[in-house]
Amino acid sequence: MDVNARREGTEVQEFTSGKRADVLIIGGGIGGLAAATALTQKGLTVKLYERQREFGEVGAGMQIASNCTRILEDLGLLDEAKRLGVVPDRMVMKDAVDGRELIHLDLRRVEERYGTPYMVIHRSDLHGIFLRAAQRQGVELHGGMKAVAYVNVDGGARVTFDDGSTDEADVVIAADGIHSVARASIVQDEPVSSAYVAYRGAVPIELAAENDIDPDAVQVYVGPGCHFVQYALRAGEMFNQVAVFESPKALAGQDDWGTPDEMDSAFAETCEQVQKGLPLMWRDRGEDGTVDWDATLAAYNAVRPEHCRRILTTGRVWGELWHLRDEERLARNAVFDGLDPHEWAFTDWVWGPTALFPEDEPAMYEPIPIR
Repeated sequence: MDVNARREGTEVQEFTSGKRADVLIIGGGIGGLAAATALTQKGLTVKLYERQREFGEVGAGMQIASNCTRILEDLGLLDEAKRLGVVPDRMVMKDAVDGRELIHLDLRRVEERYGTPYMVIHRSDLHGIFLRAAQRQGVELHGGMKAVAYVNVDGGARVTFDDGSTDEADVVIAADGIHSVARASIVQDEPVSSAYVAYRGAVPIELAAENDIDPDAVQVYVGPGCHFVQYALRAGEMFNQVAVFESPKALAGQDDWGTPDEMDSAFAETCEQVQKGLPLMWRDRGEDGTVDWDATLAAYNAVRPEHCRRILTTGRVWGELWHLRDEERLARNAVFDGLDPHEWAFTDWVWGPTALFPEDEPAMYEPIPIR
């Protein structure tokens, strides 16, 4: 739950070619626009539909490792991203209670090892990079169009919109989020709440300059039931902070959860550096008919589920690790104290080259027991 989202929108100049596209993409966020950019670079014609009238992105800062910046480089967009973002020197993890450093990672060596850098960038800036690329490449963009139904038809697929209109293409890609109506045709499930809440705040860096910040680092303070992240954005002109905590009200099944008073309570015992940062948080709420789509989508589905499973399960475990309490917190800190800051075993599987075939999926790291 992100209770402090901001949306920066851009109204695009729409046009209609009147021709059947090779691909329809539903959803004009980062995922949809990135797919549109990649496909048009392969010579396919693409129409993209977004439910909002304006094309924009919600949120503040985001971290993108080499597995993501490699895609930007492949699409010819990495230099623009570097100009708009920040390539930090290091990542530092600290204990949120006593403020001491637990471990650090030299991010300057990431590009040397993985080929492209570790970056931080504002979500709206990354979204804008893909939006401009899609416009330059002739993607047909349509705003204010909400998809309500999908169906396979002879020679492709059809999407129906809430105004009753339809469109067809060889393939339809649903990139319209977790609540997409396409999801029910594939899997019958419901979102499961993690009970985690993220408060965000991106402000001019001068407002945080006296708060013992490090503008050249990604700093993560890990504490009992919470963690706090800081890093600079927009070539060092802005400063981003994220306060994440586990909501007792959510765990108790209450509807009114994730409120500012819960955040204040979650971080009440944290160190001075975190306390200085909390007041800055936001608290309001060409025709190419040769593509074998069956084979292409089958290849994607052969690899993506396992990769996503690894990301999600590892993310949950690391979230629990960061929020440990009492003796388990001390045991975790002792393990971190003994790690080599130049040890890449925990990042090779995700920051390294993404597998294109199941047999190429790299081995996971060996877990270190702390209990």
